[in-house]
Amino acid sequence: MSEFRSAASKEPSPSIAGLMRGNLMLTPVTVALVGANLCVFAAMLANGAGLWHAPNDVQLAWGASFGPATKDGEWWRLGIAMFLHFGLVHLAMNMWALWDGGRLVERLYGPLRFTVVYFTSGVAGNLLSLIAQGDRAVSGGASGAIFGVYGALMVCLWRERRQVHPVEFRWLFGGAAVFSAATIAFGLLVPGIDNAAHIGRLTA
Repeated sequence: MSEFRSAASKEPSPSIAGLMRGNLMLTPVTVALVGANLCVFAAMLANGAGLWHAPNDVQLAWGASFGPATKDGEWWRLGIAMFLHFGLVHLAMNMWALWDGGRLVERLYGPLRFTVVYFTSGVAGNLLSLIAQGDRAVSGGASGAIFGVYGALMVCLWRERRQVHPVEFRWLFGGAAVFSAATIAFGLLVPGIDNAAHIGRLTA
């Protein structure tokens, strides 16, 4: 995480908050992921999905994870499901979280490691969801993979906490922790939210 450390010339390290701004080409993976999710949602709308809610049969046709289908050899669903959303609110919340946290984490870890974190967390979370939910749920969405991104952010911030301004550390680490805790709590209160996937991806 060399972004936090001062150079040999004694120049000050750039602000961690400043890493969130700048040329979008510095975060090509985040931009591509947001674009891919938006394109998939638009394509689903054009093929029978509702704007506010996509029926389970549409989600299954597009590759949502579902116990009987996934365990029958369609393991690719564990990856494809990360790009499927059940409605506009679901999509908007996930893309806001991905855009807000993903750009920073991609700058901290670099595009390659960020890609590994995102997809490894997403697949691991979907696998845990498959084990926990069994044949009872059709699941999809990027929220669990995004938990992996926020988990990586907290790990990086904690390791480099002596190199980060205390105000920025409290803002970023606290914000990531509150986001994670609030989302899990919301999942406990609202039926249909896949907390198994959230927790699996956060700890992956």
